[in-house]
Amino acid sequence: MQNKYAFLTKPSLTQKVSPYIKWIIILILIILLVFGLRSYVNSVYEKEMKKNNENMESIKNSFKDSVKKSSKSSADLVKLGVKLLENNQTEWAAIILEEAATRDPKYRDAAFYAGYAYLRQAEEIRNSKSEIRNHSTSLGAGNLSTEQYNNLAIKYLEKAKELDPIYPNTYELLAIAYRNIGDNNKSEIAYEKFQVLK
Repeated sequence: MQNKYAFLTKPSLTQKVSPYIKWIIILILIILLVFGLRSYVNSVYEKEMKKNNENMESIKNSFKDSVKKSSKSSADLVKLGVKLLENNQTEWAAIILEEAATRDPKYRDAAFYAGYAYLRQAEEIRNSKSEIRNHSTSLGAGNLSTEQYNNLAIKYLEKAKELDPIYPNTYELLAIAYRNIGDNNKSEIAYEKFQVLK
């Protein structure tokens, strides 16, 4: 006679599986859970960063418009831009100083400080990227690259040099900007001129 409860005495699937395999399966499930959660958190973080960058871009555009509509003279804009530079607000300073240079293309200080502001932005980006590499995290997308900021600095500093060819500080900053983009020849020429004029 066959026992109708014989299935209770047969080893179940979990009894057949070795304890090592159980732990391996549990470990794999935990790893999948951790990586899935990490991936989800990264995607949420990236979406928030993108939204914040878009909001910041909107604020910058509004600020640019208000500076353009302002009735301040180029000299007043330069004073304001220099104060912002002193307070490490280089991005906002660059907007103001670029407008000052546009309003009065023959004003050396406007061109000089606009170039200086862009050179400092290039430096800040390079420093933040090296800090990020040291901490093994990722950088949110910026507006311009270090090279683009250096090229903007060169554009305004060259203009300042045309307006006042004997102002030594212009050559000092040009030497740095040219070195940053890898143009060692122009960097050396600018530095030699700085040494002669200082």
